[in-house]
Amino acid sequence: TKGVTLSAPAGVHAGITAWAGAAAVSVNAPGAMVRLNGLSLQGMGADRGIDVIAVGRLMVESCDVAAFKAQGLYYAGSGGEILVRDTAFRDGDHHGIELWGIGTPVNLVVDRSRFWRNGPIGSGAGLYLNGAVVATLRDSVIARNGTGLIAGASNAGALSVQIANGAVTQNDSSGILLGSFGNTLA
Repeated sequence: TKGVTLSAPAGVHAGITAWAGAAAVSVNAPGAMVRLNGLSLQGMGADRGIDVIAVGRLMVESCDVAAFKAQGLYYAGSGGEILVRDTAFRDGDHHGIELWGIGTPVNLVVDRSRFWRNGPIGSGAGLYLNGAVVATLRDSVIARNGTGLIAGASNAGALSVQIANGAVTQNDSSGILLGSFGNTLA
């Protein structure tokens, strides 16, 4: 319930392997800052890489999040900021990142990151954003997923997505799937 930093020094491999029934990292820090830097999170039957229950600000930097059954990063809540920088979400069975904004918008910034081979053959997406989410994706690649980006499929709140200098390419089902209910994609 407090802020924390988990950081690997340059040149050091710091890995967390999660088994079935557990997440590699669980975050429950309402109003606090949590920083994950330089970590390798590996799913060995686990559902989630990073399971966010509550957070003020989550920073995921220079991490490799791979092979989780449900999501590489999951958050369903009200408010908070999530910054993802120089990170790969790859080889997951479902979604790389899944966010459900409820009430106060969740702010997501993805910078210089990769979403690769998540949700094969249309069963999931590199990113799945729903409800009250304000997302900015910069200099990032969303490729070879079931769907690249799924944005908003319910009326849980207005969703806004901005993509700058990135690529959404070679996804199996759709590149970008935009739901209704007043969502914005720029």
